[in-house]
Amino acid sequence: MADLSNSNDRPIAWIATDSYGGGSEVWMRRQATSLDDFDVHVTTLHLANNDSDKSAVPIHVVKGNWIVPRTSLLRWGYKGLLGRFNPVVSGAEMSPAETRWWNQTIQQHRPSVCLAQFGPMAIHLLPIMKFNSVPLIAHFHGHDVTACLKQKGYTRRLREMLNQFDALVVVAEYQKETLLELGAKSNQIHVIPCGVPMPPEVDRTGHAIDQCKFLSVGRLVNKKRPDATLEAFAQMPNVHHSTLTMVGDGPMRKVCQNIIDRHGIGDRVRMLGACSSQIVASEMRDADVFVQHSVTGPDGDREGWPVAIAEAASFGLPIVATRHASIPTQVVEQKTGLLVDEHDVAGMSNAMNELAGDGERRQLMGQHGREHIAETSLEIQLSRLQSVMQDCICRSK
Repeated sequence: MADLSNSNDRPIAWIATDSYGGGSEVWMRRQATSLDDFDVHVTTLHLANNDSDKSAVPIHVVKGNWIVPRTSLLRWGYKGLLGRFNPVVSGAEMSPAETRWWNQTIQQHRPSVCLAQFGPMAIHLLPIMKFNSVPLIAHFHGHDVTACLKQKGYTRRLREMLNQFDALVVVAEYQKETLLELGAKSNQIHVIPCGVPMPPEVDRTGHAIDQCKFLSVGRLVNKKRPDATLEAFAQMPNVHHSTLTMVGDGPMRKVCQNIIDRHGIGDRVRMLGACSSQIVASEMRDADVFVQHSVTGPDGDREGWPVAIAEAASFGLPIVATRHASIPTQVVEQKTGLLVDEHDVAGMSNAMNELAGDGERRQLMGQHGREHIAETSLEIQLSRLQSVMQDCICRSK
């Protein structure tokens, strides 16, 4: 099935995902538009309306998929029945119409390799890709190797299928350990963090020494604890010399606004909501310190490789964050930023206050952080990922 012939003389690579075009997953669009060794197509169950790069790569929206129950027990039991009785491809946990769509689209476009974004999509596609002899790479990021593992049906299928994937890609070392515990083979797994492009170096020598602009970028969800960031900012002794800008939206927006009102810090806090990548870059150039209070969510969800932290470091910003998941790999404690324990609001407040009053230290940490994050830049990530994809194609012949 691995056919390298197409109009661009490059192998066709599919990026398959449940949803494409969401504002919080800019890294996926970077993959789709920057894997230069391949003619990339995106296949997705859902296409977000706010995707500004729809014309950048061919996009195939899956047809014939049935809506499955949201409850995990019903979901995996229902999908198991679909797989058992699928008359088109045995084991494919999808409707007959969707199965036919995948078969026809694969035959029409002849992909040489498929990169499935997130564990559930990889499980969904394994039978159909095996049926069509297309190498399949399962790409894990965070939720799919943490919170999802509480779903017995998902975990059972993942254990059964792990060694059938042509390769496994994770973004952090702790995720590799998780897959090994589930039965994966070490030589299957490739740890490739989500790289970010390295922007021109920002000159902050003109920034006021006695004023500090803090910046937070991310969805307002429990896993990122924007409320803890706000509480830490409000508790700073010299809060009147500092400002905090929060970029992002989500279900905790009202909680955040209540904290702002309760502490009377509305004149020093900006809530910008969801913003374009251009606005985010502008805010990072203007900021002095990046803050993020990531924690393990109530459902066990953990960060993979927080892209916002990597981007902030690429702009030369020192980081104040938590000792959570892969963040201690992104941030060299006391050298490129300051780390506190999860839920330690007082500790985060002290760390923010420490950097707010030391412009020279901020500059030095930011320089070191930029050098450190360059070791996992987008260019390096893409090179490593393309090597894995090419190897899978070669082994499939």
